Amino acid sequence: MSRNIVVGGCFNLYTKLLLAILVLGLFAFLGFSGWGGGRANYDGSVIFFSSLLWFVFLLVVGAISERLFWQFAPFAIFFTPNAVNDFWPSSPMAAGEASPYFSYFTHIDIYLLMGVLAYCDFQQRRPKREVFMFFTFLLIFLVVFLGAIWRGEFWHVLQGSYQLRYLIYLLLLFIYADPFKYEGDFSLSLKAVLILIFFEATVFSLVKSEQRLTSGNYGVNSLGHLMAAGTAFLVLQAGGLSKKIGNYFLALVLILAVLATATRFSLVALFSAFSMIYILKRGKLSSFFFGLSILIGMFVFFISFVPAGESMWEGILTIGQNVDDPSAISVTPESSSMITRLRLWWATLEMIGDHPWLGIGPGVWAFLKVNYGVEFESILDPHQDLLSYLVSYGVVLGGVFFISVFILPIFKVGKLRGLYSGSLWGWVGIILVLLFAGATNAVTWKHQISALAYFSSLMVVFWNSRFVGYRV
Repeated sequence: MSRNIVVGGCFNLYTKLLLAILVLGLFAFLGFSGWGGGRANYDGSVIFFSSLLWFVFLLVVGAISERLFWQFAPFAIFFTPNAVNDFWPSSPMAAGEASPYFSYFTHIDIYLLMGVLAYCDFQQRRPKREVFMFFTFLLIFLVVFLGAIWRGEFWHVLQGSYQLRYLIYLLLLFIYADPFKYEGDFSLSLKAVLILIFFEATVFSLVKSEQRLTSGNYGVNSLGHLMAAGTAFLVLQAGGLSKKIGNYFLALVLILAVLATATRFSLVALFSAFSMIYILKRGKLSSFFFGLSILIGMFVFFISFVPAGESMWEGILTIGQNVDDPSAISVTPESSSMITRLRLWWATLEMIGDHPWLGIGPGVWAFLKVNYGVEFESILDPHQDLLSYLVSYGVVLGGVFFISVFILPIFKVGKLRGLYSGSLWGWVGIILVLLFAGATNAVTWKHQISALAYFSSLMVVFWNSRFVGYRV
């Protein structure tokens, strides 16, 4: 063995060891110091202990080999109950005694970080574009935390910074490991997890006597958006006839799940994504107008859908009378959800106007909402993805974050659509569904869904490495 190899291997080992010590030290600091109001919230319930055992099992299996890491990643990220995070120090997500608690770090942090430490080869020389992308988001992370320290919001931002943390972990894995090699394993497990989530939601809804399909992990709207994204993923994946039949059958199950959640915009986002895929694949003016007509049809369907026996037309006309003053809008069954969103959006725009450069920091919105006239105690986010990024990270940094995740992959596909084939369109479908669904919900504020969005986005952006001389 040459001396260069030994030195390089030692550098790689020392880097991983240093990262592990820093992370474990931070966990120990949070757990034993009690700073920031952090405390563990585990209650000794069967759900907590079973969740903890389940996650430890996944963590051990994922540490055996890189293939098993990616194969079990969907189970660890999307099908591990949030109850496992009660083991870690946490703090309230909003002001008020009734506010739920959320941990400073999550099981997704731990699983992805384990993958970084185990399978990233930091001695590799990577293209400058990849390194530049990583350091861009690392810089955003540092700026966000410096701003949080300056404003005295460090603990709130630490709790709410999982979006940046997940993206940085995944960037390291995409740059210094090789998720493409195990993409088929990840995809197969993702399909299984989507069906398992549907069954979990069915059981939960029956036990709790819920009127709409509800998940203990995802709630209602987030569940609908996740099922819609899964539907697009299944329908758009390539394969032989038997594989397509299986995918279409599973997609039908997920469509039924979306309908059972009665989340209208999940359906709009799904069919809008299919329309955009049609436009991207064809790349012709006629295809554009055809896709545009479908988008308009989806909008008409959205405002005409009558889950409660009444149309939304009246609500739209009512809102049209005074859109800048939601309190002046008469509350009807058709307009109530729109009134709520208008209040949230106007309040968020005011926050952005007051904090345009660095934003208020991720995780801080729910603590400031009362100061801007939002009196809904149970609402913890702005219910709009773009506004959520802009208010959390500032207009510039939040804009870069949002564009990098949702817009850049679409441009990549539009620019090199002739090179894209196979399973990639499934990942594009996930991005588009979540992009459209984010028009009326802060979709990626749900931390599991943010991990899915970022993984799908990086799959598309880095896919170029298979066809051209650079990855990004």
